[in-house]
Amino acid sequence: MIVFIENYEQYVMLYFEDGHHELRNQKLCELGHFVKEDHKYKTPIQIGDDLLYPTQSKKEYDCCWVNYDALDCSHVFLLQLLKQKQLLDKVLNAYLMQKKNHLLNLCQ
Repeated sequence: MIVFIENYEQYVMLYFEDGHHELRNQKLCELGHFVKEDHKYKTPIQIGDDLLYPTQSKKEYDCCWVNYDALDCSHVFLLQLLKQKQLLDKVLNAYLMQKKNHLLNLCQ
């Protein structure tokens, strides 16, 4: 399972749940496709079975991508990685907002 992606101009760094990472000489859009469903302002990308959400506007140079399913499982590696990248609070807030919206939609 891919838990985190760093997107650079001509390559991506993929981080996997077991702690290893790969550098791929591809653009992010070549790895998967964007899911254009109702996800508010966060349009995730689907890579295989993994759905990853952007940490900010995907047009920004330093946008990273996080697998919220990995947060559901509380992967220690992902939490430590987000803390190291100083993204933990931002990602947790976005994750909780998405969960709240999902639960509110179920109640309607």
